[in-house]
Amino acid sequence: MKQILAAIVCIAVGVGAGWILGPSIWSDYQLEAASLQPASEYQVTSARCRQRIFIIASCDIEFEHVSTGGKKEFDYLMLGRMGGTHVYALKTPDGQQITTNVGIDSIINRVLMLVAIGGVMVLLGVAVVYRKVTG
Repeated sequence: MKQILAAIVCIAVGVGAGWILGPSIWSDYQLEAASLQPASEYQVTSARCRQRIFIIASCDIEFEHVSTGGKKEFDYLMLGRMGGTHVYALKTPDGQQITTNVGIDSIINRVLMLVAIGGVMVLLGVAVVYRKVTG
């Protein structure tokens, strides 16, 4: 019974990682990096990258629209060390989507992080269930 519970937890962590990290990765992946322009109407109000567990870094970035005061928040989880990077907002030519240079520059890293956490946890959970079912 403990093995099944552990498998459920692993699968839940993997699915949760996809649920949390996936949408922002997908959104940035769909953007054409070459067509993005600096979004000077957004000013950085907070940018903080911290080392988490050994080789995992998390970055929390917040921008505020200069004229409207509207805020945009971005949270990234990456492999390796982050820091000392100049952070700025980027927008699509039509101005409909906003992202950051950190998000675009580290898209592959973010995908690898999602696969490392989400994929491995789901596979581990499925393997435990399979082993328990097959004996």
